[in-house]
Amino acid sequence: RNNYEFFRQLFAEAANGSLFFFAETTHRLWPDFIDLARTIGSTSSSCMRIAIPHIRCGKNGHQLALLKDSVDAMTSYAHDEDDDQLQQKLYERFQTDNTAHLSRLDRGWKRDERKVRGAKE
Repeated sequence: RNNYEFFRQLFAEAANGSLFFFAETTHRLWPDFIDLARTIGSTSSSCMRIAIPHIRCGKNGHQLALLKDSVDAMTSYAHDEDDDQLQQKLYERFQTDNTAHLSRLDRGWKRDERKVRGAKE
């Protein structure tokens, strides 16, 4: 595992105001990206704002949005405590889902073959 070195460098080199939007089909990796984004603040004068919007257009799931911002802008940003708590609960649920998925893989679980339309006999 490369510890997301590509994204680590991308986040570090991106200018303040850069928006990263992840629309992966699974949310299981979001905690890794959130942890990585949180390290930006500890290594520079920038930080990442984190949002986990819910997909509402006929699909089920969550996306991940990260906004790189200056520490000065972040200190003036008004935090919504309820939103922070909701995001923390989602973060924990996503970690649990990933742990369960990895456990299934360790036990030999494999995804079923894709079904072909019209292949019924």
